[in-house]
Amino acid sequence: MRGGNREVFANGPFGSRILVGQSVLLEDAALKHLALMMGATGAAVLLIGLLGGYLLSRRTFRPIQAMTGVAGEISATQLSRRLNIDEAPTELRELAGVLNDMFARLEAAFQQQIRFTADASHELRTPLAVIHTHTQLALTRERSAEDYKKTLATCLRASTRMKGLVESLLLLAGADAGRLSLVHERLDLRDVVEDCALMVSPLAAEKQVVIAADVQRAELMGDAARLGQVVTNLLSNAIRYNRQAGRVDVSLAVKGAEAVLQVRDSGVGIPAEHQPHVFERFYRVDAARSREAGGNGLGLAICKSIIEAHGGVIELQSEAEVGTTFTVRLPLAAGEAAASGPAGIQISRTLPAADPASGAETLPP
Repeated sequence: MRGGNREVFANGPFGSRILVGQSVLLEDAALKHLALMMGATGAAVLLIGLLGGYLLSRRTFRPIQAMTGVAGEISATQLSRRLNIDEAPTELRELAGVLNDMFARLEAAFQQQIRFTADASHELRTPLAVIHTHTQLALTRERSAEDYKKTLATCLRASTRMKGLVESLLLLAGADAGRLSLVHERLDLRDVVEDCALMVSPLAAEKQVVIAADVQRAELMGDAARLGQVVTNLLSNAIRYNRQAGRVDVSLAVKGAEAVLQVRDSGVGIPAEHQPHVFERFYRVDAARSREAGGNGLGLAICKSIIEAHGGVIELQSEAEVGTTFTVRLPLAAGEAAASGPAGIQISRTLPAADPASGAETLPP
């Protein structure tokens, strides 16, 4: 290589040497131009890629940023905001739908909590007002022993009502936190049902309501006191909201691996629009009638919590002018499904309405 020439030497005949050369300036210039073009093209491609990636990422993340902004605006006082699914990209619409469902559940839970707090405050305020008013009146001047006794009796009734409400609220709070205190022991649900039917029979006698029980042995693991609370509540409601001289049918049977308890009344039924809400706390189908009967709207909510804590379910069926049926399904004790089939003991018993004047009722043998 010399200058801009490319030279090659070769030995010729008779001791001669042959020199062949060619200029490579044009080729060098072409190669340099090609390298420059490739470098420029690569830089342009890199720049375009970076710019396109930036624009694409902004376009991709813009909906996510919008979703994040909407989610950030949701607060305790503004739970109604929702993501616009139609404006979301196709690949994010499913996520937006899931988030909207979550926001809806949060709003419903928060509204329920607000109602629960307001209703609890209202229910507690009434007996407190009674106690405060009667105590204040009793202290305004000297009164007779009989007047003081009546005032104390009134305050006792109000405090008893308030105590029951507080205990119910504590039970529901424990159930919500998964800390409902239960005694797990082997029991025969038939005994619980029969005891509860006998316990509410005076209430049935007052209203001339007949309780017919058709129960079968069903052993399970559970808390007899809590389950008795459920059965008593269902029977009391069936009697309290029944027709005069009506009927309550109680059945207990074993179906597969479940004990199925049904309480059916001959009342006026529950309107269809109220049925989805009967297990809600402080919900009353007839608020005035419930207050007169001393109810606070927590009975069925407590029943539902207790049954679910036992691994069971409680269901409602009602028909206007026909009556209402509550069905409770509870898992049997291990190995009890086969034993409680045809070999189960079945008892049919009717509790006739007694003479209200005597306050007694008779049981057939």
